[in-house]
Amino acid sequence: MVTNPTVERLTALIASVKIPESIQQQLFMELAGSYDKGIISIEQIINQNIIDTNPEVLSFLQRYTFDLVKNMNTDLANKLKTSLQRNLVEGKGYTQIVSEIKDTFKTTMVRARAIARTETTRAYAVGQLEAARISPVKLKKYILSMQDNRISSLCQRLSKKYPKDKAIGIEQMFKDNVTGESWISNPFHVNCRSKVIFTPVINKSI
Repeated sequence: MVTNPTVERLTALIASVKIPESIQQQLFMELAGSYDKGIISIEQIINQNIIDTNPEVLSFLQRYTFDLVKNMNTDLANKLKTSLQRNLVEGKGYTQIVSEIKDTFKTTMVRARAIARTETTRAYAVGQLEAARISPVKLKKYILSMQDNRISSLCQRLSKKYPKDKAIGIEQMFKDNVTGESWISNPFHVNCRSKVIFTPVINKSI
């Protein structure tokens, strides 16, 4: 294996590049806050306080956040190592390699933000579902999507299949006929903007 000052400096640079701990803590706070908001949204629907934040849930969210960031850092490190190996083989200079490393880091941070948005949405949905399950008022759910040019084909299909007048029981799955996948709640994909709306059951057969 070739070793020289350039390789050593770049290897050290890669080892030091990590998603800041402040972002990990911020993500945890956002996940916990979104979980609480999901619960509150159901309490507002039924006009009752029905659940308090469970310490075990907060502990889970803390571990979940750590694992998310750990996976992001591993992914980042692997991409940087691959970039370094490729650029050394191609004979690029230190400045060019550092520039690509910075670009890779920026790309990873964009992806990290997308994951954070998705997981924040998921935490909100988990809070909603947990509260809906113990609600003294029977609820049903449907999908509401942003109908604009940014809507995914998946969300387009799901929102048409599960509108308000075709709401389903809270334990039923939203199923996509094209992919064959199913979900108990949103998000349905990374950066998903669709919402699952809960509403009281009028027809008791649901």
